Amino acid sequence: MTIESFVGSVVFVRGDKILAEIPQGAKKNERFVVFSSRLKRLGRAVVEREVSKGMFMLKIQRGSGGSGDKLARETEKEAYARVRAADTIEAYDEFLQVFPQSQLAGRISQRLYRLKLRESFPDPQGGSVFGQVKLDEQVSQEIPLARTMIKLDRFVVGMTDDSGKFNIDGLPVTKYPVTLKLTAKDEKFQMSQDIFVDIPAASPVKAEKNIGVKLTPTYLVGSVYDKNGSPLREAEVWTSPYTMEVLTDEKGQFKISRKKKIDASGGLLEGDEPLMGRDYKIYAYRKGYGAESVEIDARNFTENKAPEIELARQDPYEEGVPALDADLRANLDLMQFVVPAGAGPKVNR
Repeated sequence: MTIESFVGSVVFVRGDKILAEIPQGAKKNERFVVFSSRLKRLGRAVVEREVSKGMFMLKIQRGSGGSGDKLARETEKEAYARVRAADTIEAYDEFLQVFPQSQLAGRISQRLYRLKLRESFPDPQGGSVFGQVKLDEQVSQEIPLARTMIKLDRFVVGMTDDSGKFNIDGLPVTKYPVTLKLTAKDEKFQMSQDIFVDIPAASPVKAEKNIGVKLTPTYLVGSVYDKNGSPLREAEVWTSPYTMEVLTDEKGQFKISRKKKIDASGGLLEGDEPLMGRDYKIYAYRKGYGAESVEIDARNFTENKAPEIELARQDPYEEGVPALDADLRANLDLMQFVVPAGAGPKVNR
């Protein structure tokens, strides 16, 4: 603490009151740090009133001791630590009055509004936000939008009706403008983009906000190996009912989350759509190997792990070359099913 940091001098102390001279002036409820003549920090005091020009009456805060000699203004950092520990509407309001240009103003306004929501929502004199949750992608089956929770910041403030509409009333009025995130919460959905609501100062909010969502992915995941347990990369994997074909990675793993669009007769249409939960048969094939399949009962909106798929090599040299007089038909290792013509990732292009 330097001499330049001191802005006032203590005239006298009586009980928990300090009369101090502060030439630069002070605001009611402004806080000061009290120091001794040896520059030892003694505690805090808060301005109660101006007695005469430049002379102020302060109240010593509980826990502070000593008569005091000099005053320094509480720094913004000190004030923020104090009000954050108190975590009350009154403390945050006081901070913003003393430090209206603080870089922390946005964060504090948000915290202050959270407290108001917790304490006074719904407010009969409050504002409203209304709108509709809309699915931003086309799917071949109907997706229910009812009973989707609507959250403002961290608080559930409403729920959608059968058509996805919502109306939130009773949002408290605040002294300070604040911007809060509005989200739709349901295991079926993910936000297409962030939606924000601007709460004005000193007047009820009234805003229409539509919330775009997309489906939470349903995944089919698994691995393809050879009979020795080594992963097979670039094996072609697809399903029945028909989905997008994918290739396994270097670890032999695959993930499918999209399916082809088909018409009522089963013909392929342009584009694709999210995979949905149901029974699937997963096929795997790689040139030089046989084709195999496994079955899985997939659930919606989660990752579904399929049983491992093992492919047997179809290399005739692996089993040795049969004698010339052998019946070749008896030595042919025929597939258990026919790989559909055109199957493989090239169909997705």
